[in-house]
Amino acid sequence: MTKRRRDKVTMETTIRERGTKNRKHYFRTLAQLHMQTYTPARLHSCTPAPMHACTHARLHAFTLTELLTVVAIIAILMGLIFAFYRPSQEQRKVFECQNRLVVIHRALRMYSLDWDGFPASPYDSLDNDKDGRFDEDTPDGDNDNDGQFDEDPVNFRDDDGDGQIDEDPPIDNDGDKRFNEDEVDAQVGGLLALDQYLRSKRTLICPADHRAIGVVPDRYSSYQGCDTGTDFFSPSFPTIGSQQGVCAQANGTPTYAITRFLPGNPCHPSSSLFTTNQCSDPDKMRQLGIRNTKPLAPNPSVPDDATVVTWCVHHRYVPRTTSPNYVKGGVPADLVLYWDGQVRIQMMVTPDQAWRRKPTSQ
Repeated sequence: MTKRRRDKVTMETTIRERGTKNRKHYFRTLAQLHMQTYTPARLHSCTPAPMHACTHARLHAFTLTELLTVVAIIAILMGLIFAFYRPSQEQRKVFECQNRLVVIHRALRMYSLDWDGFPASPYDSLDNDKDGRFDEDTPDGDNDNDGQFDEDPVNFRDDDGDGQIDEDPPIDNDGDKRFNEDEVDAQVGGLLALDQYLRSKRTLICPADHRAIGVVPDRYSSYQGCDTGTDFFSPSFPTIGSQQGVCAQANGTPTYAITRFLPGNPCHPSSSLFTTNQCSDPDKMRQLGIRNTKPLAPNPSVPDDATVVTWCVHHRYVPRTTSPNYVKGGVPADLVLYWDGQVRIQMMVTPDQAWRRKPTSQ
């Protein structure tokens, strides 16, 4: 024990013995003793080497280990936040896409009530003469008996019923007071012909569709194109004939089309064999085009409620990659719109089977 320590112990013992007689004096003297131990005069006991440890600033600083620990914790938290944030963003896009498909369904319902049919897409066979048959007959006939079928510019037809014979452009099919100047008419515009039934054309664009960036809204819809499984491309305008063959060559299937069979197939809605045993396909009534067969069929049928109207392919993969994005059962998923108004999230299938999906499918 050092001399200073022994002196302090001796003094404390003496004060304690005397304090029994004067308790107030005891506590005051003891406090003075402890204050004397930590007065600045006694700071000389800190040698110059460890002097920095006695300063006030050093007592409140962080060590390198502490800083690295805090940085590591922040990095882990940011990683967890990002891991939960990205799926939530994709889920928001899925919900918004579902709502847009519901609005499209309502617009198609109103269109069918007004026009007693559905707007044919560029992937459908065209019914240019409006006789309910899709390209099985020569388009508009040879009305001037010159042996040419619409090859010549004059067939003495008053297609729009204005009393003028071929002086004006043909027909204003979509009722927009423009005669094919916009190159999109109800006969071939498909979903683009619904613009009068929608508050905004942006309804036809999926929020997850990166292909829609910079495109002309009047010529593009995320829900009308050729689905090849790993890619999606839209039809070209102006349309002068069915583009179904182009899609078939790419091993794809149109997402929106009112006919699902080629012209000449007994199951094509305009075929006279449609109601016979020649067409035995169980999905023949799952075509919107069966509503468009008037006057060929005076009493056209209503499409089955399980008819696939269209589907959205833009949630399958991370944009510009083949990495799965939104999945169901471990498989990239589609949003499928049915004629009864349901929008189902279902697993991706091969393009040729996409329109044959049913609401009860996975």
